Amino acid sequence: MKYSIKTLLMIVGFTCCVASCGRDESPMVKGGEGAQSPSPVLVDSAPVPEFESEIKETQDKVTSGEASQQVAEDLEPPVEPIFSAAEVALHNGKADCWIIIGDSVYDITDFFESHPGGEAPVRFCGRDATAIFSRIHAGSEGAGFMAQQYRIGRLMR
Repeated sequence: MKYSIKTLLMIVGFTCCVASCGRDESPMVKGGEGAQSPSPVLVDSAPVPEFESEIKETQDKVTSGEASQQVAEDLEPPVEPIFSAAEVALHNGKADCWIIIGDSVYDITDFFESHPGGEAPVRFCGRDATAIFSRIHAGSEGAGFMAQQYRIGRLMR
């Protein structure tokens, strides 16, 4: 089972906090040096066995600085791919079919089997299908919704 760096950092942080709970190096200690916080009630500071290797890996990444870079990358918004009409034109067959509808590019290669009109869209592979799509599917919320799962980016204008 894989976990994101952010999730593992939370687990590691929690584990470290629990492990030091009740000692003066704990960030949770109140009252200055040597003060004791109440003992944890439902928390065991031993690592959870199924997380041990991932926690160790994450601790190593934190130590090396690699984790902060990964967290920064995780927080960056995804960049939407932009395709030229010429690039879309290269995907012009049933085995590799991209189409343009409006400002969006769709890879409908795996859609032919479930398309209610069968393989009708194959003649638009590698081309702009906006006009025909709009005419045939005018007012169809289902077609627009269905198309979104095949959207792979936007068209460069």
